[in-house]
Order: sequence, then C-alpha cells, then structure tokens
Amino acid sequence: MDANQEIILNSIFQKHTTIGNSSLRKFIDVCELKTLKKGEQFSTINKPDSYEYFLIDSLVCRYIFDEQGEIVVSGFYLPGTVITPNFARTVNGKSIYILEVLSDGSLARIPVKIMDSLRYSYEDIKTFGAKVVENELAKTLHAEVSYRVLTAKNRLINFRKEYPNLENLIPHSFIASYLGITTVSFSRVRNELTKT
Repeated sequence: MDANQEIILNSIFQKHTTIGNSSLRKFIDVCELKTLKKGEQFSTINKPDSYEYFLIDSLVCRYIFDEQGEIVVSGFYLPGTVITPNFARTVNGKSIYILEVLSDGSLARIPVKIMDSLRYSYEDIKTFGAKVVENELAKTLHAEVSYRVLTAKNRLINFRKEYPNLENLIPHSFIASYLGITTVSFSRVRNELTKT
C-alpha cells in the first residue's frame, strides 16, 4: 500500500473518530489492497463474503434483483468511504447484495475475524466500528423516510446533495432504480429541474 492509499485510509477513520497512529498502523498492516475494474462484482448474492471493505478510489453500487429480474439499487459508495458492515449485508456469512464497481480503482479489505480482533484490542478501532454502524443506520432511516414521503423531484434533489456529480459518472438507470422511478420518469424529472 502506498503513502497516498494510507492517507485515504486514515481519512476514512478520521471521518468517524480519532484514531491513534499505532492502531492505524496495525490496521494497515493486516489490510489487503485489491485493484478493481469497472463492472466487477466483489460480493454477490448467496456467495460467501467474510470481509470488511474500505474504498480507496472506486465508486461502488449495492443492489439486488426483484421478482422480474430487474436491478433494484439500494445504495452507492463513494471513494474514501466504508462499505456497509459485513453483519448488515450478509446472512450466515453469505451476501444478500451484489456489490458492483462503477469505476476502476481500488479498495482495502480485511477479514471480519481480524477486524473483530482489532476492535477488541484497540479502543479507538472499537469506537470507529460503532460510529460506522451508527452512521449507516441514520443514513438508511433517512433514505427510507425520503423514499416514502418525498416526490421523485425532491428525491433527486436530495440525491444530488448526498452524491454531488455522481449523476454525471454512472448509468442513469442505476440512479432511477435507487430513486424508485423508471428511467423515463428520471429523464422527465431531470428536465423539470433544468427549467427551474
């Protein structure tokens, strides 16, 4: 792992809590860096997934399929963020989502058992884990409320605030799915917002 990647990992931790140099060093020492290609799936439904993931410089999408086989997007992850913790995206060690790379890049991954060991050994890593869970829960609840009460137009406005410029980087079909609308409706709402 190069110095820039270590800086990004440090910034991921610092977004959630202060972490000491010795804890960070121990974490970095046990991380594995993976290079990712656009379109690659590094976690798939009903397949074992025993890692925690930290995005260095990739965009990632989380989705499942509905009964008609259509993609249902439930989240996006930007560079410099943590993927939803393993316990919340697996059942009996198997993934309940697909995690797909939307841009070439890299991530750091660490086996859950090693991450758990670090959390029990280092108080600042334990605090980091708790903050990640807390933030993920708040984000999920906010998205659920937005989905239920806001118009498509307001959901898109919120999406743009949460994910600045992402609209220009990924397929619009993924965004439409995330917003719970068709791609035709998505185009219509975008046009409405352009005129206002």
